Amino acid sequence: MLTIYRRHRKACKHRDKGRDHRHCQCPIWVDGYLGGKEMRESLKMRDWQRAQETVREWEAEDRRPLQPERKTVVDGWKAFLADIEARKLADGTVRKYKFLDRQMEDFCLRHGFKFLDELDLSNVSKFRAEWKDGPRSRREENWNGCAPFFVSHRKRKWIPDNPASDLTSPKVTLCPTLPFSHEEMVRIPGGN
Repeated sequence: MLTIYRRHRKACKHRDKGRDHRHCQCPIWVDGYLGGKEMRESLKMRDWQRAQETVREWEAEDRRPLQPERKTVVDGWKAFLADIEARKLADGTVRKYKFLDRQMEDFCLRHGFKFLDELDLSNVSKFRAEWKDGPRSRREENWNGCAPFFVSHRKRKWIPDNPASDLTSPKVTLCPTLPFSHEEMVRIPGGN
């Protein structure tokens, strides 16, 4: 039987309540026996509901499913770019994705991320916050390129979930411009 618990961080204000206290965001660990073998390790998640479902699945099968090989961000971009080139997308679209690839790889290098599964919601949010472009470019070029990248890897089961799905697209306020003001239109012969 497996038991899940929170392994409280040093800074957690609930640390003195022990491992039975679960109402915080400290990492979740599992302890117990599965398939006749003792196990005590991190589940690498903080969502209590998801941790319970994972452990229930393991206990139902009386074994832990094999973990797929972790994919690096570099491998993810190679596969994604190969796919979009095979789909014969427009040159401008391919150029946009290659630019986003360089931005993300630079971000990962500076922050010490190597694997796709390390790009969770908070890290993707940090990545988006570093974009220097205006709101329209953020949405059109970056965000509309970032979301399909994660969708593609979610479908391949290279990442557990799509972190971009929980972030909203950057807000863009378009200000329509007319070639002439109303007064100028009135002065034009035949204008109203």
